[in-house]
Amino acid sequence: MTLKSAFEDLSLTTLEAVSGYLRKLEYLAGLREDKGEYSHWGFRKVHGETSARKAFNTAHRAAVRNFCPRR
Repeated sequence: MTLKSAFEDLSLTTLEAVSGYLRKLEYLAGLREDKGEYSHWGFRKVHGETSARKAFNTAHRAAVRNFCPRR
C-alpha cells in the first residue's frame, strides 16, 4: 500500500470522483463551518488536524483558480 499525503489523498481520491470545478467548489464549501474551518472527521482522523487543514485549504484555492483562471 502506497502512503499518500493528505493533499494527494484529497485531490487524487476524493475530488477526482467529483466532476467539474464548480461541483468541487460546492463540495469543499459544504465542508466549511461558520468559523471557516473544514469539517471532515474521517479525513482528520486519518491525516491529522494540521495536514487535513492544509490539504483542504490548498485544494479549495486550486479549485477556485481552476474555476476562475486569470486572463
